[in-house]
Amino acid sequence: PLRVPDRRCQRHRPESADDDGSPEGLKPIGNVENLSGHVFAVRTDGSRVELHVGDPVYQGDIVESTHDGSVGVLLADQTTFSMGNDGRIVLDEMVYDPSTQSGSVGLSVMQGVFTFVSGQVAKTDPDAMTLDTPVATIGIRGTQVGIDLSGHKPMGVTLMEEKDGFVGEVVVANAGGVKVMNSANQSTSVANFQSAPSQIRVMNVNDMVAKYATALQQLPKIHGNQNDFGLQHREGTQHQEETGQKPKVLDEEVKKLDEGKDAKDAKDGKEHAKDGKDAKDGKEHA
Repeated sequence: PLRVPDRRCQRHRPESADDDGSPEGLKPIGNVENLSGHVFAVRTDGSRVELHVGDPVYQGDIVESTHDGSVGVLLADQTTFSMGNDGRIVLDEMVYDPSTQSGSVGLSVMQGVFTFVSGQVAKTDPDAMTLDTPVATIGIRGTQVGIDLSGHKPMGVTLMEEKDGFVGEVVVANAGGVKVMNSANQSTSVANFQSAPSQIRVMNVNDMVAKYATALQQLPKIHGNQNDFGLQHREGTQHQEETGQKPKVLDEEVKKLDEGKDAKDAKDGKEHAKDGKDAKDGKEHA
């Protein structure tokens, strides 16, 4: 069952920090892939550091963007999210076991415009990724979703089609009720924690893209299925460009294809050599 929060965000035990602003003794749970303007992370010890492309983020971080800031983050299980201007999100929990691809992702969305694309943990457990907001809990079940929590208006939640056309499922729940969306461009709004999510409607694609543009422009295109709806003019991410990397999954797929081709060529070569030897032996025998 989807848990329903009774507070705005979780509190974290303060940790000491190293001189570079990273929490002492903690491993990163992700890193910044795209960034524009000014974006900051408030660590669990209260220190505030400005983020740059390639910087790590840690469990307990509060990530904040300024009026000109936006950011795209990659988490350990290949979950990706992006946040537009004047945004705030708490990285509550990231537990991931690469050997089983299981774990959990918990984030608190406080304000701003966001897009999220679930990673590996949502593939093994459809209830493993949840987003807490001031007005509802959102469960992302293997899909891409937009959240608009900007301004003084009801929160908007929109289910988006991924790049390959796949559409998963989003569950929006609070004390007032539950709405489940499982078709492209479906949207609901939530006024407060006691009021049920509104009736589901289908958004016009152009309206949807305009609504979430500031986040879509920074969405990290890592595993190839994030849909930026044509707003980015690059393949991969800023981090990959700056470090001279190709998109990771593309590299892996090319490697697999090359390995498969090499294996096939080797097999064909052996068979060809065997056929040649058999033919030669046949002639000698004759």
